[in-house]
Amino acid sequence: MKKTNFLLILVALTMSSMAQTISTTWQITAAANSYLGEATGGTNADKCRSICYGVLGTTPVVVVASRVDVNLIRVLNASDGTFLQNMDITGVSGGSHAVSDPQITEDNILLCSNLAEGSANGLFKVYQWDNLSAVPTTAISYQLSSSEGSRYGDNITVTGRISDGTAKVYAASSYIKTTGNLQKIARWSMIPDIANPGKYKFDSANPTISSAIVNTNDAYQFVSLCPLPNGKFLYKGIKSDIILLNSDLTLASPASSFNEGTTNQTEKTARSLKFLKTVGTSSYVACYNYGPMDAGHTRNFAYVLKFDNYDLSTTTQISTLKSPSLGTTKNGGDNGRVSIENSADGDFMYVLSTNNGIGKFKINDLTTSVEQANTLEIKVVNSVGSVKVLGINASSISLFNSLGQKVKSVTNSNEMLTGNLKGVYIIQVKVADQVVKTDKIIIR
Repeated sequence: MKKTNFLLILVALTMSSMAQTISTTWQITAAANSYLGEATGGTNADKCRSICYGVLGTTPVVVVASRVDVNLIRVLNASDGTFLQNMDITGVSGGSHAVSDPQITEDNILLCSNLAEGSANGLFKVYQWDNLSAVPTTAISYQLSSSEGSRYGDNITVTGRISDGTAKVYAASSYIKTTGNLQKIARWSMIPDIANPGKYKFDSANPTISSAIVNTNDAYQFVSLCPLPNGKFLYKGIKSDIILLNSDLTLASPASSFNEGTTNQTEKTARSLKFLKTVGTSSYVACYNYGPMDAGHTRNFAYVLKFDNYDLSTTTQISTLKSPSLGTTKNGGDNGRVSIENSADGDFMYVLSTNNGIGKFKINDLTTSVEQANTLEIKVVNSVGSVKVLGINASSISLFNSLGQKVKSVTNSNEMLTGNLKGVYIIQVKVADQVVKTDKIIIR
């Protein structure tokens, strides 16, 4: 049996050493937009806590969940922050908060959670809108146990596509009071919808539950999960360390975490972690900073953290990658949210500061000042039927035939199964969605 080895040497990932900065694209204030909340102590303070960026229909949008005066899911044009429409919320009710955290799937479907508490024997719900004009349906309805002090829905995380059944919804509990103070993380996956052949629905009543985190104090409140390109997750409560979890939501081994530079719990102010980008071996994550509690939560900006090779012990804050403060009004729940856009127009960070406003900020020249000469070995073994890329963390590998047609691709993997493919192909390797190598290979 023949084996063909291809050595691709010295793939230069040369990054310019231009300054990393943030510039304001647009910003709107709570003073001019009442649905964003008001000064602390007011009737409508702290009632607008979550946003997300995504595409609905063909329009890039920012979706805002608000409970100021009435429940509201407001849609803004992502390009300039102007109002587009309010979503239909017929039937959206119940929970401690009927609307809490919106997120958009990879196939442009809007989901929004309520906020439910086990102490109130509550129903945790996630509502679904298939398009901008849709009436919502209930995608998930999950009964919480009254014996637990659990609280779901402050933040949810959504991955995958509803259309092909790969979508997943993650929700991490706050205030859990079970034996051992285990913090629960729930993951809802999809199953075939028997009533609608060819379609899928969430397995609402049967989430996968992980209890990897032990709560030793009040640190694990308002928890968010941040998916990483390697399939793992970052876990963060408002006053906890940042903790690395495996794809199955167990603790990473060896353990990996990041303390925000202080042992003072009240100073651990990162919230709403969102993966931003990978450049070479460095990963960038954006998060919101409401400021130390003893200073009245008055920082109200977002900033960027960097770590290398998914090792949180290497984490540093990029001092120049910090948004302007969106205001000085504090909020009692330490609330704020970040969302990310990676598009042909650049890398952008959307920041909500509760009771202050929303801003869109462009991240300029998100690179490291490095030149990496990586030796890649692409090995085609007919008996195994795979192409392997060594030397970098590939964001994608694609094969094209002689007509330039893509015949196969994988993402976030250094191996592609080639099956029964034979002949001459062009292989394209990307890192952080940038082409770093194109070459001809022969699969025998």
